[in-house]
Amino acid sequence: MSFAAYRVLPRQRLLFEGSTPLALGSRAFDILILLAQRSGELVTRNELLSRVWPGVHVVDANLTVQVAALRRTLHDGRDGNRFIVVVPGRGYYFVAEVTCESLPPQDARLALANNDLDPFDCSPAGSADRVRAAQHVR
Repeated sequence: MSFAAYRVLPRQRLLFEGSTPLALGSRAFDILILLAQRSGELVTRNELLSRVWPGVHVVDANLTVQVAALRRTLHDGRDGNRFIVVVPGRGYYFVAEVTCESLPPQDARLALANNDLDPFDCSPAGSADRVRAAQHVR
């Protein structure tokens, strides 16, 4: 998936700005993936906490710290960049336009055969498109 000058390779857990790899902690990366998958939708604090820290009780400050790290990495709020909007007390919006790349049909077919479609590859719609493409190639 990509947005602005950034490209995300979810399965490899890599983030690039142009061709430059960026360091991002695992929790902040999980937040980025969830927000980007739901671009334009409110993702509640509770949903983020339960998805990024499953089965672990954490305080809201953990989420705030990780979102701040993500925003720093993306230069959010600088030079006209705006990616994450906070709705106080409710959650976050990812406001950048996200584009998703589908797997080539052969890779999609193999992934489907191995039950290996990764929900973090792209948006839920992108995953459904890959399943349809894989089924069509058979």
